[in-house]
Amino acid sequence: DEACSELFWAEGMDKPIMPANDLELYAKWAAHSFVMYFDANDGSVSTTSKAALCGVELGTLPTPTRTGYTFEGWFTATNGGEQITANSIIEIAEDITLYARWTVNTYKVTFNANGGSVSTSSMNVNYGSTYGSLPTPTRTGFSFNGWYTEDGGTGSQVTASTIVRGDLKVYAK
Repeated sequence: DEACSELFWAEGMDKPIMPANDLELYAKWAAHSFVMYFDANDGSVSTTSKAALCGVELGTLPTPTRTGYTFEGWFTATNGGEQITANSIIEIAEDITLYARWTVNTYKVTFNANGGSVSTSSMNVNYGSTYGSLPTPTRTGFSFNGWYTEDGGTGSQVTASTIVRGDLKVYAK
């Protein structure tokens, strides 16, 4: 592919020659190189760039991390674009930026009514969002005083505005 390589003739071949007999010439090709830059898109990546050869499989790509998210792959645009993998072959000889694509993790909050009953035993909530509306348990002869991270009403109180950071079991007080 002409976009990915450049033809070099042997030294001294830049002027016509008149050989005494038949001469067989061999072309020497050099692949164009380019640099891939990695934009972790609110995550972090240990390698921010990598040299590659045009027309050749890219090989190992770095794996970025982002708390609360799952890495979906490297893409040529922040939205849309083409997914680029270790097996991809890029046919252009110019530097390129690849963008990490993420899916937010969903976490489970489990409700322990602590001797009472609750209409919902668990719910799923996205990382970084609030828990939102929480169920109100009932227990004969008791008043509900909130959801807590520890049995017996100790630990931190969890409310509708508490930010989700992972799976959590909460206990009625």
